[in-house]
Amino acid sequence: MGDYVPMYRRRRSGATNYGARRKAISSRGTLLAVRVSNKNVSAQFLSPTVTGDLVLASAHSHALRKLGWTGSLKSLPACYLLGLWAGRNAKSKGVESAFLYNGVAPFVKGSRISAFVKGVIDGGVQIPFSEEAMPSEDRLKGENIAKYATELAKDKEAYDKRFSGLLKKGFRPEDYAKNYTRTKDAIDDREEAPWVPRTKLGKMVQEGKMTSLDEIFQLGLKLREPEIVKTLVPDLKSEVVSVGIVQKQTDAGELTRFGAVVAVGNGNGFFGVGKGKAAQMKSAIDKATNDALLNVIPVQIGCGSWECRCGTKHSVPYRIVGKAGSVRVELLPAPRSLGTVAGPALANLLALAGIKDVWARTFGSTDTLSSLANAVYDAFSKSRGLNV
Repeated sequence: MGDYVPMYRRRRSGATNYGARRKAISSRGTLLAVRVSNKNVSAQFLSPTVTGDLVLASAHSHALRKLGWTGSLKSLPACYLLGLWAGRNAKSKGVESAFLYNGVAPFVKGSRISAFVKGVIDGGVQIPFSEEAMPSEDRLKGENIAKYATELAKDKEAYDKRFSGLLKKGFRPEDYAKNYTRTKDAIDDREEAPWVPRTKLGKMVQEGKMTSLDEIFQLGLKLREPEIVKTLVPDLKSEVVSVGIVQKQTDAGELTRFGAVVAVGNGNGFFGVGKGKAAQMKSAIDKATNDALLNVIPVQIGCGSWECRCGTKHSVPYRIVGKAGSVRVELLPAPRSLGTVAGPALANLLALAGIKDVWARTFGSTDTLSSLANAVYDAFSKSRGLNV
């Protein structure tokens, strides 16, 4: 017999499912981890790696207090509202889809975790989830709690004992539905601070004198405010290309920060790549997104394939080559309906630019996604100076 190999300590204690962990890392997708404790609810959108998880966005139930929620922070309505808040926050950080990751904990239909997932989906993040697992509408609004409290109020002693924690805080369980509506309206009405232009171009865009990015590029003007791109291209999408840890040696020791690379595009002729560094991952992604907005360029889209010649805009008009670091990307025109013949990372970048059909060849260390994104950006920027 061979040597006996014991299970890992965290597997023996039931803390980690290493089989699910391996699948999560190999999927290269965004994971949603939700934890419900005796007092609070917390959630994180994670990008799993072999060395550890990178947090893309997070949410904690204490955020509901700032929105006017006065009920229990671990109740089912609170889980839904927190999921709605977390979903919109994650979507603003570039998270478009995710998968629920509950580790070794069993999943229960209609539970507080399913209510949280329902809120995230309503917040704009796509999660594969069955409608049958969702709680009913009256449970999400807390109407069942209010109904139960009204019936229990006939027995004052049982009522005071059952809802003692809420009553001490001055909250009546019969008001759950009203509190839900008020907090949800606060989430819906919460908007960013109004944009105050700081440049002459920004003022022209806000006044309506400049109505398109094409006009700006034709005049050769420089983009110095990311709000200009957000205003003129409202359907712009962003994708986090890579997030990593960077270190710098200082007199006080090693300074550790996060470095992020983000690509933006509207899927119809505009594309940009940016990078950012910060002590917090969310701040690094925000900086990279703003940098990508300032680096947006027009992408020439056409039909350069001799097999097609349809005249529509679906591919590159001619062969273009871009280089960044050790990575070189070559894009060749392809006939219509062929699709993007490239790896998944490169295909996502080309989709942001609006390229639907293309032959792609890559050389070098393409696992370095930041260099891959910059090589694509270099290819599109070189094509701007060519007239066909």
